Amino acid sequence: MNKLRRILAQEGLIKTAANIDPRKVDAINEMTDYNDHTGAAIAYAKLVGDRKTAKVLKHVVDIQKIMGHMPHDLGQFRSALMKPIYAKAKKIKMPDGSGTLYDLLH
Repeated sequence: MNKLRRILAQEGLIKTAANIDPRKVDAINEMTDYNDHTGAAIAYAKLVGDRKTAKVLKHVVDIQKIMGHMPHDLGQFRSALMKPIYAKAKKIKMPDGSGTLYDLLH
C-alpha cells in the first residue's frame, strides 16, 4: 500500500482490508455455504459500513419468515440492494495487494 493510502486508512478516510476482521469474512462465507444469503448480505453490508442497507435487509428477513420462502421479487430486491455494497467491497484493497474484499467474498 502506498504511503498516501496508508495515511488515509489510518485517518479512517478509506477502508482497507487491514481494518476488517478476517473472522467476519469467514462468517459471511460460511453463511453463504449454509444457504443464509440474506444473513450474509446483512453481515456484508455491516462489514463495508452501510448500516442503512443492513437495516433494510433485516426487513427482507422478516418478510421471508412471514412468507415461509424467498419470493422471486423479494430476491431481486435483495440483489438490487447488494449492488452498491459490492461496489464498496471492490474498493477495499487487500493489504498485500492481492485483490479486494469483494474477491474474498466471491
